[in-house]
Amino acid sequence: MAAFLATIAIIMIGGVSIAQKSVADAPSQVADSQSALKTASGSIELPALPPVPRGESTIIGGEIQNIDLVRDELTLRVYGQRPMKILFDERTQVYLDGKKIPLHDLGSGDHASVQTVLDGTSVFALSIHMLSRLPRKRLQGDGAELQLQQKRADRQAGHIS
Repeated sequence: MAAFLATIAIIMIGGVSIAQKSVADAPSQVADSQSALKTASGSIELPALPPVPRGESTIIGGEIQNIDLVRDELTLRVYGQRPMKILFDERTQVYLDGKKIPLHDLGSGDHASVQTVLDGTSVFALSIHMLSRLPRKRLQGDGAELQLQQKRADRQAGHIS
């Protein structure tokens, strides 16, 4: 029985020393894997984006209802029509008052004119143009201009909706 207990004690001490060695080697293993990852990612070249779809473009105006940055699509509510799904990517140019802005600055509720082209069976946005101030004669009495100004001010302050 004493020999059995001595054998178990030796096995436990050996297991603890192996675990301590593994923990001690962990930082160097992490550093090695990180440097291998950096080397691997540095040598990977992503394929170039295909050219912008060719064809006749159409400008569609409406209110942006939804933006899905994962699927790279937005839903545009065109007056008198059903909502339209429009694809975009980093080739799509976005402008506010004629100045280029980042794509992620688009928001639901923005009124936009979208220059589109067919890409197979999908509609692709070549460019998206927005105004920070809508023409007054179209907004008299409904408070939409005030809401738009508040939304832009919130975005600039970092309170993106």
